[in-house]
Amino acid sequence: MINSRQEEIRKNLDEADRQRDEAIKYLDEQKVLLEHSKKEAKEIIESGRQAARKIQEEIEEKAHEKSRQMIDDALIEIKREKDKSLNEVKNQIIDIAMQATEKVISKSLSEEEHKKLIEESLQEVGKAVEQ
Repeated sequence: MINSRQEEIRKNLDEADRQRDEAIKYLDEQKVLLEHSKKEAKEIIESGRQAARKIQEEIEEKAHEKSRQMIDDALIEIKREKDKSLNEVKNQIIDIAMQATEKVISKSLSEEEHKKLIEESLQEVGKAVEQ
C-alpha cells in the first residue's frame, strides 16, 4: 500500500512537472506572440503616420498650386484691365485731337499754321500712346 501510495504521488508529481513545463512553454509562446503583436502595432502606427504626412504634403502642395494659379489669374486680369483702360484713354485722346483738328480746319488757317497744328496733335497723341 505504501508503494502504491508512493507511486501515485510520483505520478502526480510527474504530471505536475509536465503541466508546469507545458505552462512555461505556453507562456513563452504567448510572450513571442505579444512581442510580434507589439511590433506589428508599431509598424501599423508608423505606416499611418507616414500616410498622414503624405496626405498633408499633398494638401499643402495643392493649396500652394491653387494660390499660385489665383495670383496668375489676378495678374492676367489686371493686365487685361490696364490694356483696356489704356486703349480707352488712347481713343479719347484721338477723339479730342480729331475734334480739335476739325475746329481748327473749319477756321481759315495758313498752310504753315495748319502743318504746325497737325504736328503738335500727332506729338501729343504719340506721347499719350507711349504712356
